[in-house]
Amino acid sequence: MQWNPLPHVQHAWDDMQTTYGKLSLILFYTFIWAGILSSAWSVLYPFSQGGGCLMHASNMHKKESSEEMYVAMSRMLHIFVIGFLLYADVGGMTIKNTTMVFLFLLANSLAAWNVQPEMQHCHLLPQLYVLPAWVFLAWTFLVLEFSKTDRGTSREREPLNV
Repeated sequence: MQWNPLPHVQHAWDDMQTTYGKLSLILFYTFIWAGILSSAWSVLYPFSQGGGCLMHASNMHKKESSEEMYVAMSRMLHIFVIGFLLYADVGGMTIKNTTMVFLFLLANSLAAWNVQPEMQHCHLLPQLYVLPAWVFLAWTFLVLEFSKTDRGTSREREPLNV
């Protein structure tokens, strides 16, 4: 059996009743799939997307064994990120799921906050600010969607023919 994400997204799109909900859906799923593709790329090429800059800024490049350790840790991290984002994708467009993604992304940004001054030249701006803001905006639009509409499936919202 082959998994196809489009029916899952189409069902979520049909359930969204306002523009806020549709914007939330677009923001959330583009974040999820951009993150999955970006992490998959980083598994294959660990020094891409700023990985080499981070390794050099932390002075890990001075020993060959440190470089191998960095590559292994980077790959393990990105494999975990892929798994987490796939899990979030399967969880769908719910306030609870979007909140979980935002909180983990915020915790990741806060963990990197301490080393930000030493790594200014590594261009961590998207990871520290833009991505959490992106997911927070998706969460905000989803909260607006749920507060302005009756919930239920599209079938449950159809009027009964009496």
